[in-house]
Amino acid sequence: MDVFVEHPIPFEEVWERSVIVPVGGTGVRIASIEDIVRMKTLAGRPKDFEDIAALERIRARKSELQGG
Repeated sequence: MDVFVEHPIPFEEVWERSVIVPVGGTGVRIASIEDIVRMKTLAGRPKDFEDIAALERIRARKSELQGG
């Protein structure tokens, strides 16, 4: 989990693109992959770039499953 003290992306935009995923029987709202990648790119730490690579793989798998 990353916590920001400033909003690198306007909160309303992140909220609109967020998704709800099931976690232990409860719906948890998370930022979209696109917004997470954008925030991690702005942070620019080595770990963030590793995370971005993993997120890009997830995005590619989702696209394949959706036929795109």
